[in-house]
Amino acid sequence: MAVSQPRDGGGTLLLDIPAGWSGVGTTGRATAQEFIISGNATVGGMFFERWGYTCRAPGEAAGSYTSNGGARLICIWDEDEAAASGDCVDRRS
Repeated sequence: MAVSQPRDGGGTLLLDIPAGWSGVGTTGRATAQEFIISGNATVGGMFFERWGYTCRAPGEAAGSYTSNGGARLICIWDEDEAAASGDCVDRRS
């Protein structure tokens, strides 16, 4: 589920990462925040468990994402990140 903020193009996304998934994010054009609400995930090389939080500054690369047991994240961004170039790559094994 994604919610857009029409005034500035920012938004909020509820993201479910399945167990065993890994991928690579894109470089953000604006501030991006990620909050782990269940499970655990490695985000940009840092391991987070439930209630973990990370924030990326504009222009900072997202790096890789993995989750062995699955995770649910709330992602919040300040501008129209959906229009940014690049894709997440699914590398499930």
